[in-house]
Amino acid sequence: MMRAVKHLYLYEKHKKSEDRGLCPSLNKHHSIFAMPPYNNLLMSTFALENATISSRLSIVTPGTPLVDIIPLLGQIGFSSTLPIFHQLEISDLVSRKDDIPTHCVLVMTEAQQLVGVVTERDLVKCVASDLNWKRLKVADAIAPHLITLSDSECQDLLTVVNFCHKRRISHLPIVTDDGQLLGIVTPDSIQRSLQPTDIFKFQKVAEVMTTEVIYAEPTVSILELTQLMVRYRVSSVVIAEETTENQLVPVGIVTERDIVKLLAQELNLTLSVPIGSVPLLCLNPEDSLLTAREHMLSEQVQQLVVSGDRGELLGTISQTHLLQILYTARLCSSTQMQPIAYQPESEVGLLQSLNPKMEKRVEAQTAKHPIPVRFYQQSKVELTETQAAWKKQTCSISDFQGINAQLKQEIFERLRAEAELQTAKDKLQVVLDAVPAFVSWISSDLKYLGVNGHLAKAFNKPQEDFIGKPFGFLQHSLEFHEFASNVFATTSDTATHEMSVQIDGSQRNYFIVAQKYAQQTAAVLIGIDITDSKHTEKQLQRQLAAVEAATDGIAILDGNSQYIYLNKAYVQLFGYDSAVELFGKTWGELYYTTGNSQFQQDILPILKQKGYWQGETIGKKRDGSTFAGEASLTMIEDGNFICVTRDITERKQIEAERDRLLAESRYNQALLSGQNHFLEMVATGTPLSEALSFLALLIEEQSDEGICCILQVDQKSNKLCSPVAPSLPQTYLHALDKGIPIVPIGASSGTAAYRQKTVIVSDIANDPLWDNFTDFRDLALSYKLKSCWSMPIFASNGDVVGTLTMYYRTPRFPNEQDTTLLLACSRLGGIAIERHISEIALRESEQKYRSVVDTVKEIIFQRDKDGLWTFLNPAWTEITGFSVEESLGTNFLNYIHPDDRQQILELCQILTHSHRDCSRHEVRYLTKDGSFRWMEVFARLIRDASGVTLGTSGTLNDITQRKQAEQELRKALEKEKELNQLKSRFVSMTSHEFRTPLTTIMGTTELLKHYSNQWNEDKKLVYFDRIHTAVNRMTQMLDDVLLLGKVEAGKWDFYPIWINLVNFCNSLIEELQLTAQAEHKIILTIEGEPTDAYIDEKLLTHILNNLLSNAIKYSPLGGNVRFSLIFLDREIVFQVQDRGIGIPKEDQKHLFEGFYRAHNVGKISGTGLGLAIVKKAVELHKGKITVNSEVGVGTTFTVTILKDSRIKDNEGNKLD
Repeated sequence: MMRAVKHLYLYEKHKKSEDRGLCPSLNKHHSIFAMPPYNNLLMSTFALENATISSRLSIVTPGTPLVDIIPLLGQIGFSSTLPIFHQLEISDLVSRKDDIPTHCVLVMTEAQQLVGVVTERDLVKCVASDLNWKRLKVADAIAPHLITLSDSECQDLLTVVNFCHKRRISHLPIVTDDGQLLGIVTPDSIQRSLQPTDIFKFQKVAEVMTTEVIYAEPTVSILELTQLMVRYRVSSVVIAEETTENQLVPVGIVTERDIVKLLAQELNLTLSVPIGSVPLLCLNPEDSLLTAREHMLSEQVQQLVVSGDRGELLGTISQTHLLQILYTARLCSSTQMQPIAYQPESEVGLLQSLNPKMEKRVEAQTAKHPIPVRFYQQSKVELTETQAAWKKQTCSISDFQGINAQLKQEIFERLRAEAELQTAKDKLQVVLDAVPAFVSWISSDLKYLGVNGHLAKAFNKPQEDFIGKPFGFLQHSLEFHEFASNVFATTSDTATHEMSVQIDGSQRNYFIVAQKYAQQTAAVLIGIDITDSKHTEKQLQRQLAAVEAATDGIAILDGNSQYIYLNKAYVQLFGYDSAVELFGKTWGELYYTTGNSQFQQDILPILKQKGYWQGETIGKKRDGSTFAGEASLTMIEDGNFICVTRDITERKQIEAERDRLLAESRYNQALLSGQNHFLEMVATGTPLSEALSFLALLIEEQSDEGICCILQVDQKSNKLCSPVAPSLPQTYLHALDKGIPIVPIGASSGTAAYRQKTVIVSDIANDPLWDNFTDFRDLALSYKLKSCWSMPIFASNGDVVGTLTMYYRTPRFPNEQDTTLLLACSRLGGIAIERHISEIALRESEQKYRSVVDTVKEIIFQRDKDGLWTFLNPAWTEITGFSVEESLGTNFLNYIHPDDRQQILELCQILTHSHRDCSRHEVRYLTKDGSFRWMEVFARLIRDASGVTLGTSGTLNDITQRKQAEQELRKALEKEKELNQLKSRFVSMTSHEFRTPLTTIMGTTELLKHYSNQWNEDKKLVYFDRIHTAVNRMTQMLDDVLLLGKVEAGKWDFYPIWINLVNFCNSLIEELQLTAQAEHKIILTIEGEPTDAYIDEKLLTHILNNLLSNAIKYSPLGGNVRFSLIFLDREIVFQVQDRGIGIPKEDQKHLFEGFYRAHNVGKISGTGLGLAIVKKAVELHKGKITVNSEVGVGTTFTVTILKDSRIKDNEGNKLD
């Protein structure tokens, strides 16, 4: 955890033993003019040309990301983000000791204009002030005004040091007279340029170190360290630990340069500083400044820690302290002293010539710092007196040496005063810069002598720009100028004024305090921003006006609860004329607190504990009347408290009415909730006795100590019975259950049911309606039932279905609320009893209906609008096999044949959207065994009173047998029609195909008959061959017809054997090729691995012979027929392809019908039986035949059969 700033003044014990001179050791061994320390200091040793003007610079543009310059801040050498700087030669710049890192980055535009310098301190400020500092640009870190020094103004190193010291800068760019950059002077370059001097040797660390140390514990984070440096304007923070003796022991020091190194390592800023990264090097207060300087140079550090003999923290020393020695010596160098040999006779003359110069120098310096004027005036007088004394006496050499030593001591005292004055001025400037007000120093001629940082920042100008400028030159305010003039015009040392000033576009109010000093030749003006206080003052005025205008009474009471302030509303609230009348009265005198509690005993302790109290009170007016009030008391800082009171009489009346309405609302709500629950019980089929018992308890809960009893009318006996009364004794219920006659004078209940109106018996013991029912009277009185009201319960048709009776243990009449309650509940009871009667009648009706429905053989159904079964009679199970239970709730479409579902949906849509109420259609229904049965469906829509469809009801009549008979009849008709068509095709075929061979036979025989005697034997043999061929053709046609009949009759034998298909096909092709001769060529192609097949050879011969013969017959002359034999894993494929006439599409579906031929065969002979026989033969092999043909292109027949025709049937038996 970070500690507060610690100012350490720990070295007083070292100072007590020393002389109060600047450096006591300098008083010995040296004459006044022969001073080696100052000789070395003031001579050419410190000429600027021997100081370092670093010229190897890191240069970036204003738009460079701030994070990118971290590696450049400690880098030696040239770096630039501008292309133009790559053309610069180092020789163009003044080069001195180029290995010195500058620890800064110069910022230049692309036009080579220097606009700023970014130092390690600038980077630390950015890190401390902005968590998102990595997003910042270099332009965000540079100062608004750049300070430079031309080379012509650089007289010597002391000039540069003095220039930097006055402007509080550490890095000074050196430029030519025309503004060209030469280099930069830094503390490191000055430090390294200094040769070891006696002034460093003879001064101790204790004389220049600072004892005001900012330190933190080792656990502090890096970010907090940067914030400490910025807040206290220091360049280092000492890391220290506190010992058990309450002493601080330094363990490290973190400088701005260390922060930059840590940033370069990209450490997390929320972590603590690793102590190893900040090595500690401590000095002793007795060490010389030369030792400090050598340590700084060798370790390349800016600050060193000063510790005591026990390691305790005493202070720190930095490069700045060493440079201040040079600034202190500036006065001495201005006298232009030269070293001379020791000549006693010339010392007086030299002293006389030196004295006026010293006086002028001291006067010039003291004029700049008017605060310690008296010190310098006194020194001047002393010096003059000493000089006069010297003139009046003749001094011996020894006397002159003493005077010389005394004079030297006085010079050093003046130099010391000068240094202390500058230090005091620096501290004062720091304090004034930290003051959040505008501070300025002006002379009597109304010109600025200086301003603090706050004022300069407000007008965005450097503090130096104000010096010598006319007072108020930025505002040109006449009022401001007149005030300053009046300050010097009056004899008073102080003056104040309040005025308004425009700053950054906003109007601000300032209170100005002027204090004159320096014999009233100068003045300090402090402008305090009172804008917020003025605003607060106006706010308070407005608040006071609001308090006086408030409608609530507001008062302030002192610690004794006496009134010290009352607003107008408070006075009027209690009926007084003015607040004066109530001053001195106590709070308790005007209030009756709730429960008569006393202010001092009850309210004041709460006020002291919680700071406030609020409650309702009774206020006492002046005329003695009271009012309901609401008061709140709040304790304030000075021990007083504020009381706010308002009259809530009207509100209390409203609250009372609201409470009444709320009670009534709760009553109605409870009653309504009970009624809803009762109706829900009735609707869900709760037993009547249970529902009426709930209703009776609801009535008792809402009534005032009433006991409810509900009786039902028994139509058969014309009595009231079945009592429901949860709170009546059981013996009384047993008596009521025997029945109360419905007669003109039948106690309360019987009379009410008979008269059909409410009967009020306020006194059971004496009412004549109970005279005929003494047993009931005595029983009621024994249970202390004193009064009885009875109200008839009506059904919706006006019939009395019961009574609602209330018993009370005190004689009483019903009020309006009782009547309303009983009337509402009697209606509820009527609904329940009537529903119960209806349910009984419905059950009886359902039983009759069920007996009819269960015996009907047709399926009676109901389905809802979504098609779900809601009712099915037992016939459903008998016909379909599905139980009623498993079918209810399922969709009826699940039981429809898939081919019929679309048709049924369309019929349902037509029925729903048309004006028809019913439809009749036939459809196939699924049975549980997987078969389907034909149903004749009669369906009728179910609609509510408004015409909305609720579902469908109807019947399903099983017409499967009728449909089967119709299907068989249709098949017979189709068979007969097919036979007629076959007969027609057979007759047509025979008349055509038999006529040709018969004509050939007839013609040939006629020729043989008439010309055989004229022909030789060879010619006769030709004609006999024609007759033989014609007979064979007729025989083949008859064989095909007989074979087809045999196949269709199922009498074609099937005898498979193992055959070599390759040999078989080659033999078949050879036989066919002999018949076709050279007109056609059959090309056999074999694919796959040839194997034997288990096939009927005769049937296969018929299949292939027919397909190949057709291919030859229908192909043009010279055409080739391709015959493919393809061996698959389990199957054999025979494929016959020709380039013949092709088969029309419309004929392809009839190709395998008997006696059918395509329409494009023309005169090509054929019976139309071949393909029909082929198809039957393929089917015997459990194979298939397909055709692919295009007219004019050709035809391809493909036959696929199993290699082994011994396949298994459904039962696993092999088929031979």
